[in-house]
Amino acid sequence: MGSQYFSLFDMAICAVPALSIGLWQLVSVNREIRRDKQASRELPESAALPESAPLPERSGHPVRQHRLDDR
Repeated sequence: MGSQYFSLFDMAICAVPALSIGLWQLVSVNREIRRDKQASRELPESAALPESAPLPERSGHPVRQHRLDDR
C-alpha cells in the first residue's frame, strides 16, 4: 500500500470515531433541550416557582438573575 493511501486510511480511522461521537453528542444535547422545553410547557402555573426562589438544581441564585437562566 502506498504512503498516500496509508495516510488516508489513518485519517479515516481517527476521523470517523471523532465525527461519530460529536454527532451523537449534538443529537443527545438537542434531544435533552427539547425534553426540558416540553416539560416546562407542561408545568402548571401553580407549580411555577416565584421569581426570587432558587432553582434546586442550580447554584442557588434567584431565577433570571443571570443571563443563562433566560434560556
